[in-house]
Amino acid sequence: MRQKSMSRKDPAEKAIRDIRRKTRRKHSKDEKIRIVLEGLRGEESIAAQCRREGIPESLYYNWSKEFLEAGKKRLADDTKANMLQSVNESLLDFIKTNIPGDIGAEACIAEGSVYSAILKTANKMNSDLIIIGSHRPTMGDFLLGPNAARVVRHAECSVLVVRN
Repeated sequence: MRQKSMSRKDPAEKAIRDIRRKTRRKHSKDEKIRIVLEGLRGEESIAAQCRREGIPESLYYNWSKEFLEAGKKRLADDTKANMLQSVNESLLDFIKTNIPGDIGAEACIAEGSVYSAILKTANKMNSDLIIIGSHRPTMGDFLLGPNAARVVRHAECSVLVVRN
């Protein structure tokens, strides 16, 4: 078995790599956003823009992907927040118009699997009663169990099931 002989170039190449690593230009968040937005405008090719900025195209595409993913996440969060606010307002309006004032009713919106979110929220709020809607069971419901049945089975307080 033959061993590689250490050439004189190896330490020199290592020194050059270390110098390049230490002197590499670091881009701020604002610079990255500016570069990605210029690329999205499409006024010049991505290759030409990357040459002008002195960055590899792969780096531009990584920044672009991160930028678009962050925008997508922000939109999803905003949409979700608006939806939850709208649902909460509708629920409060329903309580005002349909439940007499001397009855202590609270509205709460939760996320997660239906039955577990209901049970956790009812325990957290120390509820006396859970009112839940249900449909006529089908064969699949008998095998899997609908959410209302799970709530009835596992709730620590009374449950009123309302059928339509």
